[in-house]
Amino acid sequence: MNIHEMTHPNNGEPVFKKEFLQYYKVVPELKEGDTVTAVIRVGFDVRPDKVREGRTGLYWNIPLRCGTEKNLKEIEKILFPRIMCDFSEISHLLMWGVIFDSPTLTIDSLPVKGEEVICNFEMKDGEMCCTNVVPLPKFNLKNYKPKTFETLQQLIEEFEQH
Repeated sequence: MNIHEMTHPNNGEPVFKKEFLQYYKVVPELKEGDTVTAVIRVGFDVRPDKVREGRTGLYWNIPLRCGTEKNLKEIEKILFPRIMCDFSEISHLLMWGVIFDSPTLTIDSLPVKGEEVICNFEMKDGEMCCTNVVPLPKFNLKNYKPKTFETLQQLIEEFEQH
């Protein structure tokens, strides 16, 4: 079950359960100016209606299923001895990324919950941040075309003739 499908029984806010931490990747602490690239899962569906407009154009904020070891341990402390908390209590401790609009980006290429994206992380001004998110290409698979009754009848006739 995803954090955005679970709501707190008292206030309807999305919740984060302690067991969700096992699905989060640890992003290593870097030195200023160092970078690392990793494949990370997206926390929820990136939908066209969630687009924002900024100085440089359209973009989507994306919760990533990752954090620094220090921040993930802080989430454990917040959750102890509870088994869940409101997502808003811990969301600032998780990593977020941005996908910028581009001519090659289509509605179908936006990542969905649990899908992997390529992320670049960097230490900037003493803070770990995701500086780039690139959706992985999706393959368009062809649909299966079941045999029609007429086609099956033809196959039977051909078989019977041999």
